[in-house]
Amino acid sequence: MTSAADTNSIITRPIHLYWTYSALDNQTEDKRAGSRTRTYSDQELSDVVEAALRTEDLNSDGYIEYWEFMATQAKRREVKPPGFDGQ
Repeated sequence: MTSAADTNSIITRPIHLYWTYSALDNQTEDKRAGSRTRTYSDQELSDVVEAALRTEDLNSDGYIEYWEFMATQAKRREVKPPGFDGQ
C-alpha cells in the first residue's frame, strides 16, 4: 500500500523535474500568456511519471522509496555541471 508521502513524491517530483527541464521551452510561452500557469495533458503527466520512475526507482518495484530518492539525490550532487567552481 502506498503512503501519502509516497504518493506526494510520485506526483510532485516528476512535475518538479518537468519544470526544471522544460523551463526554457515554456519561458517564451509563459511570457506570451502573461502567466506561469500551464495545463498538462494526461500524456505529458504520464511521461513525466515514467521518466521519474526510470531514473529513481532503483529496484524497479513501481515505487520510489525514501532510500531510492536519497540515493538518486546523492548521485545528482556528485555530478557537477561543466565549469562548476564549487562556490
